Amino acid sequence: MRWILVIITALMLLMGVIVLIGGLLPRDHEAGRVAVFAAAPSEVYAVVADLEAMPTWRSDLVDVRPLDLAPADPAASSGSTATATDPVPASAEPPDIPPGAQAAYREVGARGPVTLAVLERDPPRRLVLYLAGMGPGFVGTWTFDLAPDPAGTRLTLTERGEIENPVFRFLSRFVIGYTTAIDAYLDDLGAHLRGPGAGAGP
Repeated sequence: MRWILVIITALMLLMGVIVLIGGLLPRDHEAGRVAVFAAAPSEVYAVVADLEAMPTWRSDLVDVRPLDLAPADPAASSGSTATATDPVPASAEPPDIPPGAQAAYREVGARGPVTLAVLERDPPRRLVLYLAGMGPGFVGTWTFDLAPDPAGTRLTLTERGEIENPVFRFLSRFVIGYTTAIDAYLDDLGAHLRGPGAGAGP
């Protein structure tokens, strides 16, 4: 019985230390990676901008569904029958979609449901996505900057995020790493394009 109490006490102390350190870490962070792909910028941009097609090449995704940006109309929807391909009402999503979003989606994969919103499109040079739900209390953006390269396309992917939860803030900084999701994304993109995978960060 004494050992059980010791273990429980140690775990509580460890959790307290994690919460304390996580609370001292900044909520905001910025991380990035650079990759070069043997494909034209227009080809790379077409792939990264086609969010509904991501489950066909991203190993961590199961499904991506469009979200309806229009306010839900209960009277209009009471007599209708939804299908698997119908947009999900934005009001049904826990995270708020930022004003001015051009389109929004819900992806389901290894991290659970994640809300995506397109904030900026400038083909084939730039794409900015809003993300919410990649972890407890996480909101942020992924910015794709594409430029011609002698080998094809140089893609800089930058995450600017804010983590409200101090425990996840600690885990993201010291255990998971800020670039883990970016690295996995670029590796899958490289395999899909039959080009090199992620390079070193800037």
